[in-house]
Amino acid sequence: MPDWDDYLAATRRLGVAAPISAEAAAAHQERIVALSDRALTQRDELTERAARLRLPAPDFAAAGPGELPDLLEPVPVPDRLARADRRLADATAAGAEVDRLAASPPLLPAWRPRPRAAVVYAACSLAGLIGQLVLISVASRRGVLGQISVYGWTCCGFPLLAFLAGVLLVGLLCRPRVGGAVQRTPRLGALICIASLPVYVLVATLAGKLF
Repeated sequence: MPDWDDYLAATRRLGVAAPISAEAAAAHQERIVALSDRALTQRDELTERAARLRLPAPDFAAAGPGELPDLLEPVPVPDRLARADRRLADATAAGAEVDRLAASPPLLPAWRPRPRAAVVYAACSLAGLIGQLVLISVASRRGVLGQISVYGWTCCGFPLLAFLAGVLLVGLLCRPRVGGAVQRTPRLGALICIASLPVYVLVATLAGKLF
């Protein structure tokens, strides 16, 4: 397979592949040089983007299959240049999409930071409720904890654990893949965990009657 430099050299030879006027040849040559410069710039951008995303460096030792054989087709030079311009534009758009995805967190990337963090804190509060039910069930059957201890965990222990777990998970799941600081919104998390206290107490009361 021909390497990248051979590919660029072949594109530059397109300007003399057909008998055209001197003015048209100069215009074609100028456009070919501009396209070649854009291709070289994109190659540097791909290398830099791969390093930023901690991915293997792209291999430019060979052109993609079917690229150079296109040069042998009886296609007018302007059409070839337009084709190259479209491919460079597609590559630029793909690179912009990669940058957009890299700047988004893995969890709910289309959401805004506060609603996304609220979901995490609410999920942690729900997990705390489940843990509370398990604790009450075990404590009632084995007599491990008294009623005061159960209500202590209900009013303080589980909400605090839910808040701390939420802060940790927001930092892990809501952090952009590349660059940018994560918005932990601890006040929102504390508000959600405090607002869940009546639910904790209600669950503890009902579970105490059941168990």
